[in-house]
Amino acid sequence: MARFSIVILSLFFSSCLVPRNLTDSAYYNIKESSVRLITKSDKDTIVKTTYESTHNLPGSKCNLFSVTNTLDSSSKLGISIRLWADIVKPEKSTYYGNYPKLGLLDKIHSLKIAIEGDNREFNITSLIRGDSTIKEFFWGKYDSKGLSYSHYSSLNCYLLPFFPDTDSLLTTLNNRAGKLERITNYDFIFWFDKNPISNIDFKPRYLSLTMTLSDSTSKQFRNITDKWKIE
Repeated sequence: MARFSIVILSLFFSSCLVPRNLTDSAYYNIKESSVRLITKSDKDTIVKTTYESTHNLPGSKCNLFSVTNTLDSSSKLGISIRLWADIVKPEKSTYYGNYPKLGLLDKIHSLKIAIEGDNREFNITSLIRGDSTIKEFFWGKYDSKGLSYSHYSSLNCYLLPFFPDTDSLLTTLNNRAGKLERITNYDFIFWFDKNPISNIDFKPRYLSLTMTLSDSTSKQFRNITDKWKIE
């Protein structure tokens, strides 16, 4: 009887120690997004953890990004997109995973990034590109909806997933979101492929984002929007 009890207890504790891979049982449902005008410094920055500083270790070399409110043609300008999403479980399912592996519940039908002012807009979605040479970055100045710079208080470089353009980002989010795992942890960054300022014949006041989502029937749509002030 004692041996039987030991076996039962061993099986119980073993089951507790073995991680349950139940990440397949939930979806992401995007509820908000933010867009920010950003600039890249000409110089990289060295980021050190507390341990590296204490022991005089070299640290990590990162590209330095900052948010900006100015359309300065002399700077390397781009945009940062960030997503907020709820975790949605199918009926009678349980979710214990680190991330929802079923991807997006509502798919992204379209994405428009524009510069607005004087009741006019200039669509820049086709003028922004990813940069495959940048692997990691650090925020010198940051401001995002619901997040402050303190969100990035750990002294580490941040991984920058590469997408050549916004179409490739949407394809990945819609069809292979599990590849990114925690999609809400990333800043998706694109740079102006061409200088859009010379083509704007009105005073820019906002950088805007309009993301249109469609349900599983592709018959119901909803928009998620955000704006960033340009001065």
